[in-house]
Amino acid sequence: MKVPKNSLRKIVRFLNNPDEDGGFWLPNIQRPFVWSEEQIYRLFDSILCEYPIGTLLIWKTRGKIRRRKLIDNYRQEYRQRLSDFYVPEDDTKKCLVLDGQQRLQSLYIGLCGSYEGKELYLDILSGGASAPDDIKYKFDFLNSAEARFPYLKFKEIVFSNDDPVTAAETIIENAGRQLSTDERKKVSRHVGLVFKTFHSEEGIVYQEIDSTDNKDLYTEDDVVEVFIRANSGGTRLGKSDILFALLSSSWDYADKEMELLLEDLNQHGFAFTRDFVLKTCLTLLDHGARYEVLKFRKPGVREQKVALDDLSPRITQLRQRLQQLQSTRSELEGSLSDKRVELADMETVTCYVSDLRNLLEESPFPERRSFIKSFVKDVEVTGNQVLLTYTIPMQPHKTKGELINVPLIGHYGGEGGTRTPMPFGT
Repeated sequence: MKVPKNSLRKIVRFLNNPDEDGGFWLPNIQRPFVWSEEQIYRLFDSILCEYPIGTLLIWKTRGKIRRRKLIDNYRQEYRQRLSDFYVPEDDTKKCLVLDGQQRLQSLYIGLCGSYEGKELYLDILSGGASAPDDIKYKFDFLNSAEARFPYLKFKEIVFSNDDPVTAAETIIENAGRQLSTDERKKVSRHVGLVFKTFHSEEGIVYQEIDSTDNKDLYTEDDVVEVFIRANSGGTRLGKSDILFALLSSSWDYADKEMELLLEDLNQHGFAFTRDFVLKTCLTLLDHGARYEVLKFRKPGVREQKVALDDLSPRITQLRQRLQQLQSTRSELEGSLSDKRVELADMETVTCYVSDLRNLLEESPFPERRSFIKSFVKDVEVTGNQVLLTYTIPMQPHKTKGELINVPLIGHYGGEGGTRTPMPFGT
């Protein structure tokens, strides 16, 4: 097995480029890109800290293997649209990434593209002492309009045609302010570090499985097995990723059909997943819904076909039932929102105030206290000011009620406190 090395600056030129040893591509057994912005920042921080970032695993082949491009200008919505990046099958030489997709995709986004329309910037004055788990060199995805010194577009430093000294001097001159001696030294030191880590031929190492001269040396089943074992670390594969990789090796265009099915099922705001579909398939094949890789290793299981034309109506029925429940819920929420309380008019409030004044002036202290506690919710004293929070019972809007005569003020008691002579609806 060969173990080539290359600079990080050069390796991204291999991605999607058939003129560079066939180019680096992603086999369709690979899941979508899942790293967050924070994980991308940590990768670039690790590189500048000169930490090892692991070895890639590449399969060099001429086989007609289904594959797709890496994404330069990445958006999260592309996770559900991988078919947009499929490449026609051919028998030309190509390098398929079996392990290292997340790192290569992150490098491609940071050095050649963008994340959600924003490019990667480095705070050139960062890099101070930090705790072991903290980021030392600060990166951020920014729009060019919002980027201000000390944030610099990282790809422009990496791909600069100047030598490190000249590149640093140019940055200092265009800083927009006079930099201190320490800041100038930091800029020079960090530019030199970027050149060292991204230009060095020791930047990244990859193991190479080569079957270009002997197609039987590694079959697609062999490579699926290697893929599963190699991806046991890092951001771990879920069981559905492993099962789908096994399934794809014997089901042509499984990925495309799965994508179309999920797109149809989720078009009205639902979130059915590949896990749900695979568990449904296992259930229909009488193997139970529990995820077990051994189920897909059994002879004939992967070759059994659960036609999506059969599966789709069953899941669609569930979707329609959920839609009915959602519609019923919306109707209930609308009905409840109509039953809002109207604000009392000035005449009603005046009557309430008059009744309250009479009660407080004429009633004994225990009754006054009981009455006040029945509707006062909170008393907040601030200096010489008092904030009183209280409620006035009003008849709800569009609700039917029976008018009753309420006892006069002199008749006290009852669970709700003292009543006023004002008639209320129940």
